[in-house]
Amino acid sequence: MSANTDCPDPDAQTLQTLAAELERLHERVTTLENELTRKDDRIGHLEAELEEAHTKNKDLEARLEDLEESQIPIEARLDAHEKKLNANKDRVGELQARELEKGAHLLEEHIDNGEIDVVDGRLERIHKDDGERYFRLPESDDPLERGGDVSLS
Repeated sequence: MSANTDCPDPDAQTLQTLAAELERLHERVTTLENELTRKDDRIGHLEAELEEAHTKNKDLEARLEDLEESQIPIEARLDAHEKKLNANKDRVGELQARELEKGAHLLEEHIDNGEIDVVDGRLERIHKDDGERYFRLPESDDPLERGGDVSLS
């Protein structure tokens, strides 16, 4: 029996076919293993990114919680501002009332007519020759003569 690669022997043909199939399967397994290795690397990278994102998220949640605990509620801040505003408004009203009682003529745009507490609770609106409108106590002359004569009363 001689070794012939082209032999028509059915056993040799089957053996060649099986060897070719084995080689093809071996290449396919190698390809799949390489793909699996790349996918494992990608999964490892994504898992690391996810872990980093979870850590950052936990840090941010902790920081947010700390900030929320340290914040004064907005309602409390608004109440404090409103009280301060009202106190300042009362002070300005008191100063304006004192000035009016001394005979001052105050620009209309600076006066809240309903908030001024003066004798008899009345103010007179006047126009001066400078074109501005003023408030004064009824029939009160301007002691410093600022703004000229009263043109309309």
